[in-house]
Amino acid sequence: MERKHKHEEHENDERWLITYADLITLLMVFFVVMWSISRADAAKFASVAQSLSVAFGTPKGSVIPMPATGTSRSSKEAPKEATKASDSRRGGSDGQQTALQEVAKKIEEMIREKGLQDMISLDGSADGRKLTIRLRDSVLFDRGGAVLTTEAQDLIVRLGDVLKDIGMRVRVSGHTDDIPIRSGAYESNWQLSTARSTAVIQHLIERVGFPPQLLSASGNAEYYPIVPNDSAENRAKNRRVEFEITDEGAIDLAGSEPKPVPQTEPSVAEETAPPAEESFAAIPAPEAAH
Repeated sequence: MERKHKHEEHENDERWLITYADLITLLMVFFVVMWSISRADAAKFASVAQSLSVAFGTPKGSVIPMPATGTSRSSKEAPKEATKASDSRRGGSDGQQTALQEVAKKIEEMIREKGLQDMISLDGSADGRKLTIRLRDSVLFDRGGAVLTTEAQDLIVRLGDVLKDIGMRVRVSGHTDDIPIRSGAYESNWQLSTARSTAVIQHLIERVGFPPQLLSASGNAEYYPIVPNDSAENRAKNRRVEFEITDEGAIDLAGSEPKPVPQTEPSVAEETAPPAEESFAAIPAPEAAH
């Protein structure tokens, strides 16, 4: 009787295909989800975020809706609206001039009219928010003095008329060179530079009617030169008075007067209470000189 031979079972070498197929399926699902998220708008994101917060028990206040990253209308218009708002603050981007640029134009016309191109210079920031007017001391004062000359008084009045109506803060600073002052009226360049800026501000208030709350004065002596103090020409450039105007410092002049502090009547306890005794350390009497 013949024996039946058992057939040997062959190992299945293709079982890795099952794992590979599962991996491919998961990757496909992942990319489909990512694609659908990228095409969603902000409202759908907020809805999904709220649903997830409820599912995971997260407080509502901690959910931050994500902005849309697709090509929705709101995402396209947001940068344009921000640009328009920035341009409106700066005076516009379509050739419109800011207030400071208009002021600079008027001052340049005055400089050309008086032929002071070598004595007065303008320096403005790139965004048009800051303007610096530099006047050499020889235009305003005698050497070593802080009294405005007759020509300087008319010049300050014309500058003040241009700057007064824009409602911006004006910082007037005085500068000297590095040579110590030998005048008897001022002991140092600090005092001279401060006296000069104060003289300019006083003239603006008295002759132009410039709002005092928009003005400030400072003296910097020789410590902020615009060129090195290594020649007579450079020292002349460093002896100057600067007007620094910025539209970020504009204030509302209406209602800027300080309010009086209300006076309260003292209570009965305060009236009847004895005055507090002053406690000072005892000062020993000086010994008699022998």
